[in-house]
Amino acid sequence: LFLDLDPGQREFGLPGYISLSLIVKPVLGPNFCQPEPKWEKSVYFGDINVGNNPRRYIECVSLLVKSLPEASKTPLLVNTMGWCQGLGLSLNTEIIRKVKPTVVVQLNSRFKKKNYAHSLSCEYLMSKPSSWTHKTPKLSYSLLEFNAVPERKDAIAMTSKHSWGIPQASILRDIQTLAWMGRRAQVKDLPV
Repeated sequence: LFLDLDPGQREFGLPGYISLSLIVKPVLGPNFCQPEPKWEKSVYFGDINVGNNPRRYIECVSLLVKSLPEASKTPLLVNTMGWCQGLGLSLNTEIIRKVKPTVVVQLNSRFKKKNYAHSLSCEYLMSKPSSWTHKTPKLSYSLLEFNAVPERKDAIAMTSKHSWGIPQASILRDIQTLAWMGRRAQVKDLPV
């Protein structure tokens, strides 16, 4: 199962949604080249920026988490957003509390602004008060930290032209939307 909670840079489907899907084929390459998964549930968040309505975002996440199969033997992979400062940290903390994972993978960049201020250990997250609930659940998971795919050695800033050489997020969203529509429109059947 794949829980995609990044409405701005999704792995499957259209921007503005978050979803739960079953992956039945290998996932290789950029998101606009992925095979369609079997959709379990998709929720329209209505924005690519979760900061515009964080309460609604947490409500949408809660809907998907409630739809997870009980005691499933199928592994769950959660894709969260990359926003890791301020409100982004609070939202990702709430996601971890709701999902109760057994393993958390934290990717670190050589650019300090792209990183969490602290490791996302159970102890650290349990010490943070919740902005959405009045109780902090006990967490128990393994934390794995890795360095992100190396940005270009000559990178001097965090812009896309300096990091991985991939287009900006807005361009990737456009490509993903066009690819999604193209798979449905049967463009090959149109006369040229």
